[in-house]
Amino acid sequence: MREIPMEISNRTVLHLLEALQYMQLKVGNEKQAQRLSFRALDVEQIGMVYEGLLDHTEEVARGQAIAIKPVKSHGAPATINLNELLETKGKDRAKWIKEQTDQNITGQALKDLKTAESIDELLAALDKKIAKKITPRVVLSGSIVLQPSDERRRSGSHYTPRSLTKPIVETTLAPLLKQLVEPPAEETNGEKTLFASKGRKTKLQAVKSERDEEAFRLAQEKGSPHPRQILDLKVCDPAMGSGAFLVETCRQLGDELVAAWHAHECVPTADIPPDEDEILYARRLIAQRCLYGVDKNPLAVEMAKLSLWLVTMAKG
Repeated sequence: MREIPMEISNRTVLHLLEALQYMQLKVGNEKQAQRLSFRALDVEQIGMVYEGLLDHTEEVARGQAIAIKPVKSHGAPATINLNELLETKGKDRAKWIKEQTDQNITGQALKDLKTAESIDELLAALDKKIAKKITPRVVLSGSIVLQPSDERRRSGSHYTPRSLTKPIVETTLAPLLKQLVEPPAEETNGEKTLFASKGRKTKLQAVKSERDEEAFRLAQEKGSPHPRQILDLKVCDPAMGSGAFLVETCRQLGDELVAAWHAHECVPTADIPPDEDEILYARRLIAQRCLYGVDKNPLAVEMAKLSLWLVTMAKG
Protein backbone atom coordinates (compact mmCIF):
# COMPACT_ATOMS: atom_id res chain seq x y z
CA MET A 1 0.00 0.00 0.00
CA ARG A 2 1.44 3.32 -1.08
CA GLU A 3 2.00 5.84 1.70
CA ILE A 4 0.08 9.08 1.20
CA PRO A 5 2.29 12.14 1.85
CA MET A 6 1.20 14.60 4.52
CA GLU A 7 -0.36 17.85 3.39
CA ILE A 8 1.76 20.94 4.05
CA SER A 9 0.19 24.38 4.23
CA ASN A 10 1.31 27.35 2.14
CA ARG A 11 2.38 29.10 5.34
CA THR A 12 4.72 26.21 6.17
CA VAL A 13 6.22 26.33 2.68
CA LEU A 14 6.75 30.09 3.10
CA HIS A 15 8.64 29.52 6.36
CA LEU A 16 10.76 26.83 4.69
CA LEU A 17 11.67 29.12 1.79
CA GLU A 18 12.54 31.96 4.16
CA ALA A 19 14.75 29.63 6.23
CA LEU A 20 16.53 28.48 3.07
CA GLN A 21 17.14 32.01 1.77
CA TYR A 22 17.87 34.00 4.93
CA MET A 23 19.82 33.59 8.16
CA GLN A 24 19.01 35.62 11.25
CA LEU A 25 22.25 37.19 12.55
CA LYS A 26 22.56 39.17 15.75
CA VAL A 27 23.98 42.65 15.12
CA GLY A 28 24.32 44.53 18.39
CA ASN A 29 21.03 44.11 20.22
CA GLU A 30 19.05 43.45 17.06
CA LYS A 31 18.62 40.54 14.67
CA GLN A 32 19.04 41.16 10.96
CA ALA A 33 18.15 38.86 8.06
CA GLN A 34 21.15 38.13 5.83
CA ARG A 35 20.59 36.51 2.44
CA LEU A 36 22.34 33.15 2.07
CA SER A 37 24.48 32.20 -0.93
CA PHE A 38 24.97 28.56 -1.90
CA ARG A 39 27.39 29.36 -4.71
CA ALA A 40 30.46 28.05 -2.87
CA LEU A 41 28.92 24.66 -2.08
CA ASP A 42 30.07 21.55 -3.93
CA VAL A 43 27.39 19.46 -5.58
CA GLU A 44 28.40 16.53 -3.33
CA GLN A 45 27.29 18.50 -0.29
CA ILE A 46 23.74 17.72 -1.31
CA GLY A 47 24.67 14.52 0.52
CA MET A 48 24.61 16.50 3.76
CA VAL A 49 21.02 17.48 3.00
CA TYR A 50 20.23 13.83 2.30
CA GLU A 51 21.73 12.81 5.65
CA GLY A 52 19.70 15.49 7.40
CA LEU A 53 16.51 14.21 5.80
CA LEU A 54 17.31 10.66 6.86
CA ASP A 55 17.95 11.89 10.41
CA HIS A 56 14.33 13.00 10.71
CA THR A 57 10.84 11.74 10.06
CA GLU A 58 7.60 13.70 10.05
CA GLU A 59 4.67 12.92 12.34
CA VAL A 60 1.29 14.44 13.10
CA ALA A 61 1.08 15.67 16.69
CA ARG A 62 -1.62 13.67 18.48
CA GLY A 63 -1.90 16.22 21.26
CA GLN A 64 -0.28 19.43 22.46
CA ALA A 65 3.46 19.01 21.96
CA ILE A 66 6.82 20.58 22.75
CA ALA A 67 10.38 19.85 21.56
CA ILE A 68 12.98 18.74 24.12
CA LYS A 69 16.68 19.58 23.68
CA PRO A 70 18.98 16.73 22.56
CA VAL A 71 21.43 15.29 25.08
CA LYS A 72 24.34 15.61 22.62
CA SER A 73 25.17 18.89 20.89
CA HIS A 74 24.97 17.28 17.43
CA GLY A 75 21.71 15.47 18.22
CA ALA A 76 18.19 16.37 17.14
CA PRO A 77 15.40 17.63 19.42
CA ALA A 78 12.57 15.17 20.09
CA THR A 79 8.96 16.32 20.30
CA ILE A 80 6.86 14.94 23.16
CA ASN A 81 3.09 14.75 23.62
CA LEU A 82 2.24 16.90 26.65
CA ASN A 83 -1.24 15.41 26.99
CA GLU A 84 0.20 11.90 27.16
CA LEU A 85 2.82 13.05 29.67
CA LEU A 86 0.13 14.63 31.86
CA GLU A 87 -1.86 11.37 31.85
CA THR A 88 1.24 9.44 33.00
CA LYS A 89 1.57 8.85 36.74
CA GLY A 90 3.77 11.45 38.44
CA LYS A 91 6.41 8.96 39.58
CA ASP A 92 6.72 7.54 36.04
CA ARG A 93 7.01 10.84 34.13
CA ALA A 94 10.80 11.19 34.33
CA LYS A 95 11.19 7.63 33.04
CA TRP A 96 8.72 8.37 30.22
CA ILE A 97 10.72 11.44 29.17
CA LYS A 98 13.97 9.46 29.35
CA GLU A 99 12.55 6.84 26.98
CA GLN A 100 11.26 9.48 24.57
CA THR A 101 14.22 11.90 24.55
CA ASP A 102 17.18 10.42 26.52
CA GLN A 103 16.99 13.48 28.79
CA ASN A 104 17.36 13.08 32.56
CA ILE A 105 15.14 15.26 34.73
CA THR A 106 16.65 15.93 38.17
CA GLY A 107 16.50 18.28 41.15
CA GLN A 108 13.64 20.73 41.55
CA ALA A 109 12.50 20.11 37.96
CA LEU A 110 11.90 16.45 38.84
CA LYS A 111 9.82 17.38 41.90
CA ASP A 112 7.76 19.88 39.88
CA LEU A 113 7.32 17.33 37.09
CA LYS A 114 5.91 14.72 39.48
CA THR A 115 3.36 17.09 41.00
CA ALA A 116 2.30 18.94 37.82
CA GLU A 117 -1.48 18.93 37.31
CA SER A 118 -1.75 20.96 34.09
CA ILE A 119 0.01 21.59 30.79
CA ASP A 120 1.24 24.96 32.08
CA GLU A 121 2.79 23.31 35.14
CA LEU A 122 4.51 20.72 32.93
CA LEU A 123 5.94 23.52 30.79
CA ALA A 124 7.24 25.30 33.88
CA ALA A 125 8.89 22.11 35.17
CA LEU A 126 10.53 21.38 31.81
CA ASP A 127 11.42 25.00 30.98
CA LYS A 128 15.22 24.48 30.91
CA LYS A 129 14.89 21.35 28.74
CA ILE A 130 12.61 22.82 26.08
CA ALA A 131 14.19 23.50 22.66
CA LYS A 132 12.71 26.97 22.32
CA LYS A 133 14.26 27.62 18.91
CA ILE A 134 12.32 24.64 17.56
CA THR A 135 9.08 25.15 19.51
CA PRO A 136 8.92 28.69 20.92
CA ARG A 137 5.32 27.91 21.81
CA VAL A 138 3.23 24.78 22.31
CA VAL A 139 2.52 22.89 19.08
CA LEU A 140 -1.19 22.27 18.60
CA SER A 141 -2.68 18.84 18.02
CA GLY A 142 -2.82 17.96 14.31
CA SER A 143 0.32 19.95 13.42
CA ILE A 144 3.25 18.34 11.61
CA VAL A 145 6.37 17.85 13.73
CA LEU A 146 9.83 16.45 12.97
CA GLN A 147 11.14 13.57 15.03
CA PRO A 148 14.63 12.03 15.16
CA SER A 149 14.94 8.91 13.02
CA ASP A 150 17.41 6.02 12.99
CA GLU A 151 16.97 5.49 9.23
CA ARG A 152 20.47 6.77 8.40
CA ARG A 153 22.08 4.51 11.00
CA ARG A 154 20.06 1.47 9.84
CA SER A 155 20.71 2.11 6.14
CA GLY A 156 24.40 2.99 6.61
CA SER A 157 23.95 6.25 4.68
CA HIS A 158 26.83 8.64 5.21
CA TYR A 159 27.84 11.76 3.30
CA THR A 160 31.10 11.28 1.37
CA PRO A 161 33.01 14.57 0.83
CA ARG A 162 34.82 15.33 -2.41
CA SER A 163 38.18 15.06 -0.63
CA LEU A 164 37.51 11.30 -0.47
CA THR A 165 35.61 10.67 -3.71
CA LYS A 166 38.20 12.42 -5.90
CA PRO A 167 41.24 10.19 -5.10
CA ILE A 168 39.12 7.02 -5.00
CA VAL A 169 37.62 7.67 -8.43
CA GLU A 170 41.02 8.68 -9.85
CA THR A 171 42.60 5.44 -8.61
CA THR A 172 39.71 3.36 -9.96
CA LEU A 173 39.58 4.97 -13.41
CA ALA A 174 43.34 5.16 -14.04
CA PRO A 175 43.92 1.48 -15.01
CA LEU A 176 40.67 1.43 -16.99
CA LEU A 177 41.69 4.45 -19.06
CA LYS A 178 45.17 3.01 -19.53
CA GLN A 179 43.70 -0.17 -20.99
CA LEU A 180 41.94 1.88 -23.65
CA VAL A 181 45.38 2.65 -25.07
CA GLU A 182 47.33 -0.40 -23.87
CA PRO A 183 44.87 -3.24 -23.16
CA PRO A 184 46.24 -6.54 -21.81
CA ALA A 185 47.01 -8.85 -24.72
CA GLU A 186 45.50 -12.36 -24.92
CA GLU A 187 47.28 -15.44 -26.26
CA THR A 188 45.66 -17.10 -29.29
CA ASN A 189 47.51 -19.94 -31.09
CA GLY A 190 50.81 -18.70 -29.72
CA GLU A 191 50.24 -15.18 -31.03
CA LYS A 192 49.14 -12.10 -29.12
CA THR A 193 45.91 -10.48 -30.23
CA LEU A 194 43.99 -7.60 -28.70
CA PHE A 195 40.49 -8.57 -29.76
CA ALA A 196 40.21 -12.33 -29.29
CA SER A 197 36.69 -13.78 -29.15
CA LYS A 198 35.02 -17.16 -29.19
CA GLY A 199 32.39 -18.46 -31.60
CA ARG A 200 30.80 -16.79 -34.58
CA LYS A 201 29.99 -13.09 -34.49
CA THR A 202 26.69 -11.58 -35.49
CA LYS A 203 26.78 -8.80 -38.04
CA LEU A 204 26.20 -6.23 -35.27
CA GLN A 205 29.02 -7.70 -33.16
CA ALA A 206 31.35 -7.69 -36.16
CA VAL A 207 30.63 -4.03 -36.88
CA LYS A 208 31.13 -3.14 -33.21
CA SER A 209 34.39 -5.09 -33.11
CA GLU A 210 35.65 -3.23 -36.18
CA ARG A 211 34.71 0.09 -34.58
CA ASP A 212 36.47 -0.96 -31.37
CA GLU A 213 39.61 -1.95 -33.27
CA GLU A 214 39.57 1.31 -35.22
CA ALA A 215 39.13 3.35 -32.02
CA PHE A 216 41.97 1.43 -30.35
CA ARG A 217 44.26 1.95 -33.35
CA LEU A 218 43.57 5.68 -33.28
CA ALA A 219 44.12 5.73 -29.51
CA GLN A 220 47.52 4.08 -29.95
CA GLU A 221 48.51 6.55 -32.66
CA LYS A 222 47.62 9.56 -30.50
CA GLY A 223 48.61 8.04 -27.16
CA SER A 224 45.21 9.09 -25.84
CA PRO A 225 41.88 7.25 -25.50
CA HIS A 226 39.51 7.84 -28.41
CA PRO A 227 36.28 9.70 -27.52
CA ARG A 228 34.27 6.70 -28.70
CA GLN A 229 36.08 4.45 -26.23
CA ILE A 230 35.32 6.78 -23.33
CA LEU A 231 31.64 7.04 -24.24
CA ASP A 232 31.45 3.23 -24.41
CA LEU A 233 32.49 2.90 -20.75
CA LYS A 234 29.84 1.84 -18.24
CA VAL A 235 30.18 2.79 -14.56
CA CYS A 236 27.67 1.59 -11.94
CA ASP A 237 27.41 2.45 -8.25
CA PRO A 238 25.20 -0.29 -6.70
CA ALA A 239 24.59 1.70 -3.49
CA MET A 240 24.83 5.28 -4.71
CA GLY A 241 23.17 7.22 -1.90
CA SER A 242 23.03 10.84 -3.04
CA GLY A 243 25.42 10.12 -5.93
CA ALA A 244 28.74 11.52 -4.65
CA PHE A 245 30.88 8.92 -6.47
CA LEU A 246 28.84 9.19 -9.69
CA VAL A 247 29.20 12.98 -9.62
CA GLU A 248 32.99 12.75 -9.30
CA THR A 249 33.09 10.09 -12.04
CA CYS A 250 31.08 12.43 -14.26
CA ARG A 251 33.60 15.22 -13.64
CA GLN A 252 36.68 13.11 -14.33
CA LEU A 253 35.33 11.27 -17.39
CA GLY A 254 34.06 14.61 -18.69
CA ASP A 255 37.60 16.00 -18.47
CA GLU A 256 38.95 12.87 -20.20
CA LEU A 257 36.38 13.21 -22.98
CA VAL A 258 37.29 16.85 -23.66
CA ALA A 259 40.99 15.92 -23.71
CA ALA A 260 40.23 13.08 -26.14
CA TRP A 261 38.28 15.40 -28.45
CA HIS A 262 41.26 17.73 -28.72
CA ALA A 263 43.85 14.95 -28.98
CA HIS A 264 41.96 13.38 -31.89
CA GLU A 265 40.88 16.74 -33.34
CA CYS A 266 37.20 15.85 -33.35
CA VAL A 267 35.53 18.38 -31.06
CA PRO A 268 31.78 18.22 -31.87
CA THR A 269 31.52 22.00 -32.22
CA ALA A 270 28.28 21.82 -34.21
CA ASP A 271 26.56 19.85 -31.42
CA ILE A 272 27.63 22.08 -28.52
CA PRO A 273 25.09 24.86 -27.80
CA PRO A 274 26.56 28.35 -28.36
CA ASP A 275 25.94 29.38 -24.75
CA GLU A 276 27.62 26.30 -23.28
CA ASP A 277 31.26 25.28 -22.90
CA GLU A 278 32.80 21.94 -23.87
CA ILE A 279 33.13 20.54 -20.36
CA LEU A 280 29.43 20.85 -19.53
CA TYR A 281 28.46 19.22 -22.82
CA ALA A 282 30.98 16.44 -22.17
CA ARG A 283 29.64 15.85 -18.65
CA ARG A 284 26.11 15.61 -19.99
CA LEU A 285 27.16 12.98 -22.53
CA ILE A 286 28.94 11.02 -19.80
CA ALA A 287 25.88 11.18 -17.53
CA GLN A 288 23.57 10.07 -20.34
CA ARG A 289 25.69 7.24 -21.73
CA CYS A 290 28.10 6.00 -19.07
CA LEU A 291 26.67 6.33 -15.56
CA TYR A 292 24.31 3.99 -13.73
CA GLY A 293 23.24 3.91 -10.10
CA VAL A 294 21.07 1.85 -7.77
CA ASP A 295 19.73 2.49 -4.28
CA LYS A 296 16.92 0.91 -2.28
CA ASN A 297 15.85 4.32 -1.00
CA PRO A 298 13.74 6.23 -3.60
CA LEU A 299 14.77 9.54 -1.98
CA ALA A 300 18.43 8.71 -2.61
CA VAL A 301 17.66 8.08 -6.29
CA GLU A 302 16.04 11.50 -6.63
CA MET A 303 18.92 13.21 -4.79
CA ALA A 304 21.44 11.49 -7.08
CA LYS A 305 19.49 12.64 -10.15
CA LEU A 306 19.54 16.19 -8.81
CA SER A 307 23.29 15.99 -8.09
CA LEU A 308 24.07 14.80 -11.62
CA TRP A 309 21.78 17.43 -13.13
CA LEU A 310 23.59 20.15 -11.20
CA VAL A 311 27.09 18.95 -12.13
CA THR A 312 26.11 18.90 -15.81
CA MET A 313 24.58 22.38 -15.64
CA ALA A 314 26.84 24.25 -13.19
CA LYS A 315 29.57 26.49 -14.54
CA GLY A 316 32.88 26.78 -12.74
